[in-house]
Amino acid sequence: MRLNQIHKITASEFVADRHYSAVMPRLTKYYLGCFVEEEMVGVITFGWGTRPMHTIQALFPELVLKIIMKLVKCVWMMRCPEIVSLSYYPYQSSG
Repeated sequence: MRLNQIHKITASEFVADRHYSAVMPRLTKYYLGCFVEEEMVGVITFGWGTRPMHTIQALFPELVLKIIMKLVKCVWMMRCPEIVSLSYYPYQSSG
């Protein structure tokens, strides 16, 4: 599997087809496509948090950072069992 930066529209279309929330927040700045061979099987996006410095400084007052990005969306095709199992199965009910 490899990661490549992709266009915002490519990421948005992939997410819209596979995620319950098709909206891509405007604070999203980086779009990565996850590829197996030449097929895109996932999209991961990163962006600014709403108050990232405030949050980090509250948790780690001595830490000084210039850039803070947060994971915005992480969407995979369902036929990638090794990836889907990590994010899907913990939410399955036992009964």
